[in-house]
Amino acid sequence: MSALTLFQLSTKLPRPSITSVFSQRLFKPVQAVSETAVLVRLFGVLVWAALVSACSGKPVLDYDPQFQFDGLKYWSIVQVSDKVSTLDLQRVDAAVRSNLGKRYEFRETSPDFHVSYRIEEGIQFDQSSLSVGFGVSSGNVALGSRTQTLVKEKRVGKIRLDIVEPVSMRVIWTALSGEVLTEQMSTEARSRLIVREVSEMLDRFPPR
Repeated sequence: MSALTLFQLSTKLPRPSITSVFSQRLFKPVQAVSETAVLVRLFGVLVWAALVSACSGKPVLDYDPQFQFDGLKYWSIVQVSDKVSTLDLQRVDAAVRSNLGKRYEFRETSPDFHVSYRIEEGIQFDQSSLSVGFGVSSGNVALGSRTQTLVKEKRVGKIRLDIVEPVSMRVIWTALSGEVLTEQMSTEARSRLIVREVSEMLDRFPPR
């Protein structure tokens, strides 16, 4: 086959345009980076949602199944300690009175049950260990990760409510809040949390 014939055949073959070649080399890595970024962001959102879920919970309740809760009408508040009432305890007191006052009659003498409340203090440990990054090098996507565990300690408090039988002074119903009070919370946030937690606990009294 002559050189002229080879040249004529080569002119008839489809040739990739400069634009298509440029697009294949330039935009393919960019598309891969975009997909990786989406995956990284999605993973971060899932981790954040899991942490939020772990920080929240329902109140824990227990009661004496032998006690007859039917027919309760009068109630009062009994102090369990001689400590000075804190602002949080005053908020708990107001929330208890508001909730029970809608269903029962307050009476200082000869009540059907007492209500006792306190804030149990403890220490909570928060830890985080996620660090992810990605980059582009020589037309390829490089995904790397680095893990470092950080542990933070903070003081927290949970609300405890006890329903006490007035004759024997024994606890017949108890509840511990699911959410915690922290030192970093604002006044408004503390007030909202206390009202919400007390309401959620007492809405389940008497046990059904």
